[in-house]
Amino acid sequence: MGKFSKRDSSEIIQPVRSVVPIQPYNGFLGVMPSYVAADGILCTKMVTFYQRAEGSSLPSTQATVLLFHPERGHITAIMDGEAITAKRTAAVSAISAKLLMPALSEVLCILGSGQQAKSHYDVFTNVFKFKEEWGSKTLSQPNLCWRS
Repeated sequence: MGKFSKRDSSEIIQPVRSVVPIQPYNGFLGVMPSYVAADGILCTKMVTFYQRAEGSSLPSTQATVLLFHPERGHITAIMDGEAITAKRTAAVSAISAKLLMPALSEVLCILGSGQQAKSHYDVFTNVFKFKEEWGSKTLSQPNLCWRS
């Protein structure tokens, strides 16, 4: 992440996310391509966002990351975009917390109950030590809270 952030902006081609509305089905398709010539990385993340009825067994967000051969254009990998996004987002949050949180912080509070909440909890409890942890009791019952 640090190496990526320190690059000259001309080294990375990463246009703004394109979003295609899928109006008949209350959904959207987001496409986020990027190219890093120096590292030979050509990829895109594709994400669907759909409004689901309560109790639906389908997730509201699904994502896939496609890695392409930069010279020939064929797909070299298809990866779980949800797992990558969860880990990356939590890691960036932990880096921010490490730089910005007060030195004597003792309480972790996770607001939310989905995949992002779980990945943030996993990363933060591995990187930092807390005397207390607060958050949703289970991923399926977001209104219940726990305290350790």
